[in-house]
Amino acid sequence: MKASILSLLLCLTFSLPSFAQSSGKQKTREFLMSCSYGILTGTLIGAASLAFTDNPGDNLHRIARGASLGLYAGIALGYYVNSLDDQPVIDPAYTEEPLPDAGVQLQFIPRFDQAKLDGFEFKFHLMNF
Repeated sequence: MKASILSLLLCLTFSLPSFAQSSGKQKTREFLMSCSYGILTGTLIGAASLAFTDNPGDNLHRIARGASLGLYAGIALGYYVNSLDDQPVIDPAYTEEPLPDAGVQLQFIPRFDQAKLDGFEFKFHLMNF
């Protein structure tokens, strides 16, 4: 569990400079709204999960856990939405000029074997030379 959190923080650390360079209050507002909606949704789901327990008073930690997971989902969604705006629209047939360096690029690619999920491939691009 600690290793996965550490790897997530490490990936975000390398990818945040491209997010920080993007200008405009609109992107910051979109990111914060995404985080807020994630927290609200996670809190509501955590509170709704209390209906399925025998002693709801003893399981109030589910509300905090739901809010925490909702925050993580909101951060991921906000980062994804803001990173979509930075990518240039390029015609694939026109490739005379080299593509601009978009900073850190992360890719999670699912791998299938005979229509069954076999695993995931993780590609991490740090910089071009």
